[in-house]
Amino acid sequence: MGRVFEPFFTTKEKGKGTGLGLATVYGIVKQTRGTILVYSEPGVGTTFKCYFPVTAAEVGLTVPSVAPEQVKGQETILVVEDEAAILTLTVSALERNGYHVLPAGDAETAMRVAAAHEGEIHLVLSDGVLSGVRVPELLRRLKAARPRTRILLMSGYSQEAVFQTEIVEPATAFLAKPFTIRQLTKRVREVLDAPRNSIDPPANS
Repeated sequence: MGRVFEPFFTTKEKGKGTGLGLATVYGIVKQTRGTILVYSEPGVGTTFKCYFPVTAAEVGLTVPSVAPEQVKGQETILVVEDEAAILTLTVSALERNGYHVLPAGDAETAMRVAAAHEGEIHLVLSDGVLSGVRVPELLRRLKAARPRTRILLMSGYSQEAVFQTEIVEPATAFLAKPFTIRQLTKRVREVLDAPRNSIDPPANS
């Protein structure tokens, strides 16, 4: 992982690879002021996600025929994400929509933040794969201390890969990365509003 974008570095046999493919991709993404993220887990696979800045060019917009759903709220959400850029984006989006957000860059920090918070935590929004404490252990500890807290996992891996690898309860809500702010706030609202103990399977749209 530490050398995946390094020019001429390859794990392929001699003569089978040059080590320039991902280095070229990295260069193109950076030249367009974008970001490329890697999700990799032994036995699961590897996924690359490219994020690019929004263009300043004007585009034609269609006005929706119906009013958008209410996606704002005032609940408290614990966000656990070890990618700093995604953590910042997620926290900012939720705060702009009225939520009180408790950010954590890893599982250990999340548990400390949860223990120190005196009020209710309505939702834990966590990356599906974290370094250090495994996600199932984090969720088990949080639910033991706060049984009414709801869970929403987000990941660049498929739902099946995350749930099988991490042994997460099948009914746990899920949001696929990359997601738009609209998709994020809509899914958060769905999970918070769902009848207790009957959260529907994930809606990634």
